[in-house]
Amino acid sequence: MLLLEHDSVLTVASSISDLVQLNSVLVLRILADGFNYDLLSRYVFVCKFRNYIAQVTSMSTHTFIILASVERYILTLSCRVRKPSNTFLFIAITVVFWTVMSVTHLIFSEVYLVNDRKQCGPRNGPYTVYFLLFGILIFTLTPLCLMSIFGYLTLRHVQNIAKYTKRYITIQIGKRIEKVDEHLTRMLLMQIILTVLSTIPFSIDYTYSVLTMNTFKNRERLKLEKLFSLLAKLLFHIHTCAAFYVYLFTSSMFRKQFQRLMKTLPIIRHYTIQRRFKNIKLIKQYA
Repeated sequence: MLLLEHDSVLTVASSISDLVQLNSVLVLRILADGFNYDLLSRYVFVCKFRNYIAQVTSMSTHTFIILASVERYILTLSCRVRKPSNTFLFIAITVVFWTVMSVTHLIFSEVYLVNDRKQCGPRNGPYTVYFLLFGILIFTLTPLCLMSIFGYLTLRHVQNIAKYTKRYITIQIGKRIEKVDEHLTRMLLMQIILTVLSTIPFSIDYTYSVLTMNTFKNRERLKLEKLFSLLAKLLFHIHTCAAFYVYLFTSSMFRKQFQRLMKTLPIIRHYTIQRRFKNIKLIKQYA
């Protein structure tokens, strides 16, 4: 039931997008910062590929969360039974749109020398301005504002869910759908809060690095900037891998479904059966 909701499909899509980012962008970041093996500054094609995938997955995730928050808000206002939506069409359009729009990262990303260090970033020139404006307006301000606005509006109108479910369908089914709506709304709101809080420091670091990319910096300044940059990037990647834990702690329904799923795994089923047989033997011994 939980996975049949339209906005939950969008949530699954955002999780898949996050998974792609974790297994590509974050792996390269771990190799560079954790093992001092920076493929980004060694190979131009890796630099281009990383920036391209990061842009596609990040913007797709933000778009999916925005669409989910908009649909959740519409459902809280609606006083009629749900109708099928073109959720999968929206997902396909989103992926295609950002795949095409992010091609500029493949073209204009390059490895350049700054303060005797090689870095992967935008090419100097007009594209730097585009890179900066895109990061501030499209990547940061617009998604965060839309998430915050619709998240707040959803929170205000969440009490309306019980009214339209009880009016048009039976009480038992209405209570079930009302409960699902409540859990989905809570999960979505927590994901919005996590995304907003984790994106702001990264956006500040991103904007600062682009504005000062041609500025000479001493060692102390470089160390402070690297520390803040590492913390900002770590915080940004937290929201890509923390959605599961957010859902697990905020929704008892999600926890129950997760427990049911875990019980279907062969190793857990085998352990459960063995434990039952052991308990039966103990009962027979003391009977």
